[in-house]
Amino acid sequence: MSEEDEQRKKDIEKFVGKIPELIDELEPGQPLTRIKEILARLNYVDLFDQEMFLVQIKRRSGIGIGILRKGLKESGKNKTNLPYKMVEEDPFWLKIYTALEKKFKGKIVAMSDSRQLMVKKGNIYTPLITEFIKKLSNIIDEYKTGYRNVRNDVLEKFKDSHLFDRNKFSHEPFILNFPNGYYDIIKGEFIKAEDNSKKIFFYEIPHEYKEGDYKCPKFETALKQWLGIKNKVTPKDMFQFIGYTMSMNVGQRKAFLIHGETKSGKTQFYEIVKYLIGKENTTDISLQMLGSDKFSSSSLEWKILNYHDELPKEGLKDISLFKIIAGGGSTFPVRRMHTEWYQAFNTVKLWYNTNIVPMTKSTEDDSFFNRWIIVNFPNQFIEDSPDPTYEDIPEFYKTIITDDDEVQGIIHYCIKALRILYKNKHFRKQLSANSRKIWEYESDLSYAFIDKYSKDGGKWLCKSFYKHSNIYRKTRHPSSKRPALSHTATNKDMETRGYERKRFSPSHPDHPSAYYFNGLQKNKRFYKEKKNQFKKKSYKTTSDYLEEHPNANMNGNGGPEQHEDMGQIHWAGMDWNDKEKFEDK
Repeated sequence: MSEEDEQRKKDIEKFVGKIPELIDELEPGQPLTRIKEILARLNYVDLFDQEMFLVQIKRRSGIGIGILRKGLKESGKNKTNLPYKMVEEDPFWLKIYTALEKKFKGKIVAMSDSRQLMVKKGNIYTPLITEFIKKLSNIIDEYKTGYRNVRNDVLEKFKDSHLFDRNKFSHEPFILNFPNGYYDIIKGEFIKAEDNSKKIFFYEIPHEYKEGDYKCPKFETALKQWLGIKNKVTPKDMFQFIGYTMSMNVGQRKAFLIHGETKSGKTQFYEIVKYLIGKENTTDISLQMLGSDKFSSSSLEWKILNYHDELPKEGLKDISLFKIIAGGGSTFPVRRMHTEWYQAFNTVKLWYNTNIVPMTKSTEDDSFFNRWIIVNFPNQFIEDSPDPTYEDIPEFYKTIITDDDEVQGIIHYCIKALRILYKNKHFRKQLSANSRKIWEYESDLSYAFIDKYSKDGGKWLCKSFYKHSNIYRKTRHPSSKRPALSHTATNKDMETRGYERKRFSPSHPDHPSAYYFNGLQKNKRFYKEKKNQFKKKSYKTTSDYLEEHPNANMNGNGGPEQHEDMGQIHWAGMDWNDKEKFEDK
């Protein structure tokens, strides 16, 4: 291109560059001379841009699009001596990409392994690209071109042009990221966002961290009542669990199961934790789906909390993915639609609520059970209860989450608890001790009844066993979610457990021709507790407990009360495997 042509090109670019400014100055009733001036300039842009600018002129001036097109055509007749041959125009999708790239320059990346797009929002990158897609849609509308193909071409261009290595993200286990900075648990200091030039985050707790001596009296009181007296898990433990969930740490290799009857506070706790962690950081995948849906793991990527409000009652089948995630592995396999498998960072903690603990395969090894910390909420808060936290007030959790000081108090308590966790390296070991025993007691009521109320040897009349085992089942689950077993079902169940059903001879002095289960008999605990229909008892406050146990040692050295169920009221220093204590021997 000659120097003369280059100069003409610059002149036209300057001439055309004034078009947006001139359009912005238009008003309804504008003199036609001003509009004709703009139309004359439109002769030096491509047809695609002409249509876009004509639409903008129509909006500003109120003149119909047909009249404007006619005016443009007339002005073109007077165009003479075109300074240079127009260069070949870019395709529409590339023009759209260029326009969008200017708006999101330095704010969009694509994972090099999964090609997933992430947009910068505040001081984090997020896979929630709704705003980006809206901008793309609006620009496509302005250009009035086909949507789907152009959209796909633009997105593919972004994925190819903005590749990013996920290893550049910070995933340090003892860092809590907030909108205004991050808290370093190890150093015990808060680093403001404007002072952080190195760490790149993919998550943040959606509440600003505030310096100060904050407390959370309402939440702490609620925890004490939900946990009850003499629970193995304390409120301090719960703050440690929540703090651990707020971080990217998975090194404790634990999942959490909140277990209790209806109206025991599980849902209230669930709502508070979800609000604290933030919906952007939370997903809701059932334990059953983790094993049955090959795409379910994709919902766990970039999350720090998976909290599902109910475990499946039909029992657990494939739990291999659960073992990977709860096992503290640094990565887990993910597959998205139209992609191959890849490895995602494991930062998610698994929480579940349940009224009834589901049964598992008897062949499951201890590695499954040892990954659980089972937290029992033993108390039911019924309507007209004097307790302020009863479950019938569905708005109770809102009194916590709408109180900024209360939320800050929870955050500060969790940070203190996390510093203790860093110092101790692990949760208290007794929290997951005998988890298999507790799980089997809660999920298999027949096993629990036999283990608690029988001893080896002797004979137990079938009629008596049917009656009392079903009384026990009904007492444990009065809402009939675990229905009574029929005689036939009980017989089959006992046979699988190794107890053969036999029959006395017709000449037996006490039970002629009666059926019995061979190899087990009632123990002392059975005779003691059947008077009370095998009912368990729990206490909401220390004063309630001391009223019935005036000589109890509240320092954690008291012996186990014989009427308490396994896994319901946990006593410090107690060996759950010692059956002698349960049988008063």
